Parts: sequence; structure tokens; C-alpha cells
Amino acid sequence: MKLVVFQLKEVNFDFRFLQLYDYEKFWRQAQGYRWTAQKVRRGCDRDYERAVKRVVVGVASDVTNWDRRKTQRNSWASVSNIERVQSEKNVQMAMVFVVGHNQQMSQSEKRSLKREMALYGDVIQGNFLESYFNLTLKVQLLFDWTATHCSEWDFLVKTDDDMYLNLDLLAGYVSTIHSAEEVFAGKYFLYQKPHRDPSSKWHMARHLYPRSTYPPFCIGALYMLNLRLVLQIHK
Repeated sequence: MKLVVFQLKEVNFDFRFLQLYDYEKFWRQAQGYRWTAQKVRRGCDRDYERAVKRVVVGVASDVTNWDRRKTQRNSWASVSNIERVQSEKNVQMAMVFVVGHNQQMSQSEKRSLKREMALYGDVIQGNFLESYFNLTLKVQLLFDWTATHCSEWDFLVKTDDDMYLNLDLLAGYVSTIHSAEEVFAGKYFLYQKPHRDPSSKWHMARHLYPRSTYPPFCIGALYMLNLRLVLQIHK
């Protein structure tokens, strides 16, 4: 598989490091989560006949980050901006926010979330707790939802609720890629060392990852895969 990065470099990506862990066991254990959603009106059931490429944009968001989701809906992720890009670039985009649960939410906040989901039709909620270490479940939820509802589309972009995406550049980039290619794109890091400081947000204990460096990876704030890879991971 080719790892394509936004700096326009290409390298061979070696998955042999995965043999270090029983990832299939982890994946099976993680299957217990479920998701709930109102009608996702900004999903993949719409049909834009002129589209030469179709892209799902999934935003990982803390369930209590109301203002961040509002800011994105009023800027780069607005309906008007996405429709403009579709019209000018012939690239269709679906937009979803992926959130978890927070046990500290008040009844008023829970009602606000329900209203948000009903009003915007772009929120998917998993039944796992919000935490930094549950981001893997949040990404898996995005992959599973995309594989279930958008399997005929071309690409999945994962980003965060504190990011600003230039959809014009994204549309131009995906237009240059053949949908059949196995593409994993993002900001590429090589030979990064795990954080061993227990006080660090990114602390990685040695018993969880004993190696001195991580394998090559794209940072989680923004990356893109084609749907063929998403479906392979989903299976």
C-alpha cells in the first residue's frame, strides 16, 4: 500500500509491526459498542449526479463541545459552503460529527443534545464514555457507520472539532486520485518516540507499547483513506 501525505511524498507502508499485538482480539472486544442517531440528513443518502468523487467528512467531537460544532457548522462545514464546493468542484461531501457519552451531563444538556441531533441531522453518538483513551472507539464508530451507510462512496476524511478544513483544496486533491487506489493521506510522522511521562496527555505505558519508536503514522487531527481501506478495516 502507498502512504500518500499532503507534503506530496510517497512511501511504502509496512504493516508487519501489527504482528506485535493481537489486534483482532482488541477489535472483537470493541464490538460491544452501539451508536444512536437521529436521521442523518447530511449523510450519504443524497445523490449529486454530477459528482466525480464522493467524500465523507467525519469530525471527532466531545459531546459537550457544543460551541465548537456550532463554529464549524457556521464556517467551513456550513451547508452553503459544502453546496458551493459541490457545484464548483463536482465533489459531493457528507458531513457527520461523532460523539460519545458524558455521565456528568445534566438533564438539560441531554435535552439540548437531542435537539441538536434533530435540528442539524449530523450527529452520531456511541454508547462509550468520552475520554482521550476512547478515541479509538470513536474512530471505529466513524469507520463502521461509513462502511454501513456510505460503502459506495470514494473517500473518508477524519478530523477534529478544533480544525478548519479548506474544502476547496480537499476537493481538488481527491479529484486527482483514482478511487481504486489504496490511499492513506495525512501529515506524516516517522520514528516518533512514545511519551513515557505519566503526566503527559499522550502518555504511553511500556506494557502497552514496549517499542522505542512508533511505526510510520499520520496524525489523528486530519487524515484521509479511500473507502476500500475503510471497508477492509471494517471487516
